[in-house]
Amino acid sequence: MKIYVGNLTAETMESALIRKFERFGVVKSVKIVKDAKTGKSQGFALVDMPDDEQAQAAITGLDRLEFNGCWWSVKPARF
Repeated sequence: MKIYVGNLTAETMESALIRKFERFGVVKSVKIVKDAKTGKSQGFALVDMPDDEQAQAAITGLDRLEFNGCWWSVKPARF
């Protein structure tokens, strides 16, 4: 399942996201979305977890998490 993680600070690193999500299961990939021209974070990331039950547990456990002064928004990604 692909998971949207919003309201990230510019300092948030993919390794920090991996550590948080691995508490709930296997993380296939993490991608912080960046502006193509500036290379700066756009404030959100996509996390891919292959097991839907683990992904749902991560969504429940991490939504509204305070991290570096911001409250995360974590939900299934919509494409």
